[in-house]
Amino acid sequence: KKYFVEIPPNPSASRDWYGSTAQVVVNGQSAGFIVSELRRVDVTKFLRDGENKVSVIIYGTPKNLLGPHHAGQMRGSAWPSAFQRAPVHQPSGASYDTIGYGLFEPFVLFLWDK
Repeated sequence: KKYFVEIPPNPSASRDWYGSTAQVVVNGQSAGFIVSELRRVDVTKFLRDGENKVSVIIYGTPKNLLGPHHAGQMRGSAWPSAFQRAPVHQPSGASYDTIGYGLFEPFVLFLWDK
């Protein structure tokens, strides 16, 4: 028997989580990271009898902190040439392009009994 934490896909939403990595923490210990389409982490050895605390932490990138904050088409583009295509005048903060990182659907703890 093995227990997994999974961020299940949500076919009715455009995405269920967004970030660069997702860390699974069980009872204060890092159980692993979700970094690709394999959306689950084996947490068996971190669980104990009784109550357990399980959490998923989503980590973003420095894009919101460092930019570029212009031209929404440049998402994922943060190399030097992206900054050279900046607007002539500094845009207002309300027009900055920032990314909402997070877990948009609940994660699942499940038993794999095979």
